[in-house]
Amino acid sequence: MTSRTTVVLTTLALAGCMATAPSPMQAQQPATSASTARLFQPATSITVPVTVRGGRVAVGQEPVYIFDRVDRVVIIWQLDNSRYGFDPADGIRIMASGPGPAPVNLQCGILLGIDTLFGCAYDIPASGTEYKYSVQILDKSTRPPKPLPKLDPRIVNDY
Repeated sequence: MTSRTTVVLTTLALAGCMATAPSPMQAQQPATSASTARLFQPATSITVPVTVRGGRVAVGQEPVYIFDRVDRVVIIWQLDNSRYGFDPADGIRIMASGPGPAPVNLQCGILLGIDTLFGCAYDIPASGTEYKYSVQILDKSTRPPKPLPKLDPRIVNDY
């Protein structure tokens, strides 16, 4: 994917075009005008490359560091192989790390109907807050698509 395409996709995600398919496993807020309006507030966007080699999932940045203090954090995971896709219901699941707080106003989903792009957005927490997240990838060459072993990296909000 070219850098120009990445810029266009990031811009669309920041503009609120992110399709949010709530995961039953995540505490998601219902779409209201207030929560939708938050997508139009300033955000920082980070793209995390995801690869699959030998049936194992790896992310290109672990942990994901958030260094900018803005209203919303947007993280886009980009899978490099079209044989695989993010699980539409549970592709990325962000949760509290230990006794810390869960992400506030969390919205996650496949971006623009492309199953190799998955985005999550949440309100910026206090500096030092860490989240765990899981990555669930499906092998689309099998019927039904076979889930690969989950990966459980971290996000560190450090500004």
